[in-house]
Amino acid sequence: MSTPIFGYVHLLGYFFPVVVGAKVYGQVSRGTKLLVILTFVALLNTSAQFVLSLWKIKNYFVSDYFRIFEVSLLCGVFWLSMTRERIRKILASLGFMFALVWLGDFVLTDGHEHLNSRMAMISRLFLLVMALIVLYTEVRDSRAKLTERSTFWVAGAVVIYTSGSFVVLAFSTTLLALGRAFFDAAWHVNWFLLIVSNLMYTKGMLCKAQP
Repeated sequence: MSTPIFGYVHLLGYFFPVVVGAKVYGQVSRGTKLLVILTFVALLNTSAQFVLSLWKIKNYFVSDYFRIFEVSLLCGVFWLSMTRERIRKILASLGFMFALVWLGDFVLTDGHEHLNSRMAMISRLFLLVMALIVLYTEVRDSRAKLTERSTFWVAGAVVIYTSGSFVVLAFSTTLLALGRAFFDAAWHVNWFLLIVSNLMYTKGMLCKAQP
């Protein structure tokens, strides 16, 4: 089946934070630099999956490897952005726990011929918990406007796209049972949320460092 037009638009959305990040890389905080690296890795991941699909090669293994980089890098972004030691310890613990879960699943999984929806949902759950902890901390402790803080945009982006992806992955079987049109519509919504999240990442990179 050919890739829908919106699928190409979604792919192009990954270029925005990479281009902007490359321009501001030398002027931003360590947390934002890590975010720039994450968006570049995400672009490589999506591009590799897209190219392999064009060549009719199964690309599930790409996302399986990407998950550990995605969660680790976002955990690092959040960790560097927080000043409360207790919150940092919680984030580090969550990152370490996910690494153990991912490693165990990777070792026990027999091949990567199919979408590992179980691990995909687990990664989304870990990211969602991290992002909500960071958002709560920002709302409680921030003295500046939330919209002026990079962490607000990054954590908000994570909440948006993880929530959308989680719903699609969790109910993919049900959606397919309802009909291919419902499944395709759900993925279009998911692509839209990914575009929005990449724009929010870009906005976060442009925020001035706050004390």
